[in-house]
Amino acid sequence: MKIQNSKFKIQNSKFKIQNSKHSVVSGQQSVVSGQQSAVSHSRSVANAQGQGQWLMADK
Repeated sequence: MKIQNSKFKIQNSKFKIQNSKHSVVSGQQSVVSGQQSAVSHSRSVANAQGQGQWLMADK
């Protein structure tokens, strides 16, 4: 559920993603290593990252 909430937050602060693009990638790796449930939510994580990149491309 935390990942889903983060996805919505990413949409609101797309400008922040541009500045911390590398931070998002590093954070994703940490989430996969830290949470066992990450495997179940890996689709949501990948989807959120794709939306972030799409928003950056749109701008």
